[in-house]
Amino acid sequence: MNINFRDAELNDKEFILNANKEINILSGLNDSTFDSNIDKDLFKEKICKAIIAEVDNNVAGFVLYSYIYWANCGKGIYLSQAYVKSEYRKQGILKMLLKHYLSGKALIQ
Repeated sequence: MNINFRDAELNDKEFILNANKEINILSGLNDSTFDSNIDKDLFKEKICKAIIAEVDNNVAGFVLYSYIYWANCGKGIYLSQAYVKSEYRKQGILKMLLKHYLSGKALIQ
């Protein structure tokens, strides 16, 4: 298994939106505005960011995060969503994706 991590690109939009819908259904949420804001928020103004996990050049999962401010320690990071496609689950991909996310690459901005 060859796994790669990269920043989300516009051609990942459909995957991210489908994953977001699945997460919302499982969470009982039905009022998300992410689908109408993704272009502006993720790709234009970049108020949130996403890291894509690819397995053998196929999109397998992602994390969605944004930067926040904590009064006690300054700049922080908020993990909004984490998702792995069902066919890639139970292979440690989410664990590797979160390690990559926490490794500092995502935190440096």
